Amino acid sequence: MPKTSKTCKNPIQAIKINIEGVRKLLSKVNSSKASGPDNIPNRILKECAEQLAPSLATIFQLSLDSGELPSDWRDANISCIYKKGDKHQAESYRPVSLTSVSSKLLEHIICRHILKHLEKNKILTTLNHGFRSGFSCETQLLTTMNELLINYDKEKQTDLAILDFSKAFDTVPHQKLLHKLSQYSIRGSTLSWLTSFLTRRTMRTVVEGEKSEAVPVECGVPQGTVLGLLLFLCHINDLPDSVTSQVRLFADDCLLYRQINNYGDQEKLQEDLHNLQKWANDWGMRFNAKKNATS
Repeated sequence: MPKTSKTCKNPIQAIKINIEGVRKLLSKVNSSKASGPDNIPNRILKECAEQLAPSLATIFQLSLDSGELPSDWRDANISCIYKKGDKHQAESYRPVSLTSVSSKLLEHIICRHILKHLEKNKILTTLNHGFRSGFSCETQLLTTMNELLINYDKEKQTDLAILDFSKAFDTVPHQKLLHKLSQYSIRGSTLSWLTSFLTRRTMRTVVEGEKSEAVPVECGVPQGTVLGLLLFLCHINDLPDSVTSQVRLFADDCLLYRQINNYGDQEKLQEDLHNLQKWANDWGMRFNAKKNATS
């Protein structure tokens, strides 16, 4: 396995489920949204929160302690939403993944617990403003524009490269992601559960009520899940450490830039582009050449 620059010595604490916490999550379920592959109506989960909470809390704790996710909670129904372009081409559609709502409730608990561990130990880079509390597209834009305008006021040239991962969420290699999580001291039953969460998943396409045969999902972080976004952030977390130029990240978008004072700075920026490509190769990711740009 490649070495990651981010490590942690403090092990993550075991997760303890309490009934009241589960009841609160059930009461916040959006009853107007579609149910997952298990076809349990959201309205039932919400309106029967008081009655369901004790049983679900027991199931959640057993799932965590055993490091196993129920197989039905690994299924996903994929609906295709038309974006633009030729309606006969798959690229013209955006896939929307529906997963078990019960699984999402457990994911909420685990996600908060992992995020607390990462932030307490200062593991997550502050250079990625995507999917994090207190950060947004606006905060990233303001920070970046401030730095670029400072260079502009000094009449300094700034060269930049805009990079985009190709099918970022769908291509994350499970074993390399799990290796990184272990380096962040996410181990024991929590890591076992995350392994179960990532592997042996299936998905099927649903069109006008008709379902295709289920097919296995061999890689990627599960879309339509609560944990998928956080796991992706963990996977690309050490990317900024592979370069000497400035890096700004928002989810799967990457901006690399450098103040140019001489030809040597241009060479360093080019070297950093090679370093990013090496990082991508090491960690099983690919940049989309069609969407990349320089300025």
